[in-house]
Amino acid sequence: MQILQLDIQGYPQDWISPQQAAIYYATDSVAWTIGEVCQTLRGGTNARSGLQSRLDIHPILAVNGASKTNLFDVVPSLSNAKLFKRDRYQCAYCGGNHGASGAGLTREHIYPRARGGDDVWINVVSACRGCNARKACRSPEEAGMPLLFAPYVPSVFEDFLLAGRNVRGDVHAWLASRVSKQSRWYACH
Repeated sequence: MQILQLDIQGYPQDWISPQQAAIYYATDSVAWTIGEVCQTLRGGTNARSGLQSRLDIHPILAVNGASKTNLFDVVPSLSNAKLFKRDRYQCAYCGGNHGASGAGLTREHIYPRARGGDDVWINVVSACRGCNARKACRSPEEAGMPLLFAPYVPSVFEDFLLAGRNVRGDVHAWLASRVSKQSRWYACH
């Protein structure tokens, strides 16, 4: 089980384990929580009271203090798995759907790398092997293959959803409620 760690302002920082979350609880570093208790950790018995220690862990917790990440500087890491999810497992050229596995999809550079194109979110789309080979080392215009949708950089909230972890339903809903309605991810959920 993963716990979503937020900064004090409510921006996602990391996926942490319940044991890592326990450290924040034990050091009184949790500012606020969201959701019902999802796990209870039990510790030793207090010599004076005879009571066993207990920490109730929530699925989303905000940590006191300065954020460890300046979200204005954050660009989500690019991976094929996240790219294919962003593009809804669909080829940006022919529109073919490749299912949740993304089998047959490739990372296609709109402006080819061999011609100086960067490997960044706004220069890549999902493409089937056939379209990628047909476009080759040309721009979409040169190949006569217009894009069916525009690439974009996912928000930090969308990035946490694209990361592909087994996310609890309530945590998924909380993150999804913060994704732009214009996002391709939002359109299919």
